[in-house]
Amino acid sequence: MILIDTSVLGRLAQFKSPLHTVALKAVHRLIRERRRMFIAPQSIYEFWVVATRPVNVNGFGWPAQRAAEWINYFEGSFELLADVPNIYSLWRQLVENYNSCGKPAHDARLVAIMNVYALREILTFNGGDFVRYGVTVLQPKNLQ
Repeated sequence: MILIDTSVLGRLAQFKSPLHTVALKAVHRLIRERRRMFIAPQSIYEFWVVATRPVNVNGFGWPAQRAAEWINYFEGSFELLADVPNIYSLWRQLVENYNSCGKPAHDARLVAIMNVYALREILTFNGGDFVRYGVTVLQPKNLQ
């Protein structure tokens, strides 16, 4: 059971990205291996922010409708995990125990979600952001 990180969702949606094919091949391999793949609501929020943010501030510059279409695609392709109350308490423990300040606090929330749902692996292009938490990082480039 694998959590799909926002970094992978973004590359799947960006056909012109040099990492698009890498992300796509990794997901296809996991499908062939019959691995269950999940997405968290947080990754959907993060995807929306990046997809609809202007290009000049590191976004895709997409209209809301295009972002919504991709979210529909992701929800149809992966299992969406529910946000449940104990995610907050686990997140709070993680950010305090690992001194996760700034952007790493977002990653800690994904790890909290993984802990709630007993997921041990995350597919991400940003492996360095997750290793401190003791989860298994799957790099798309290693799943070609």
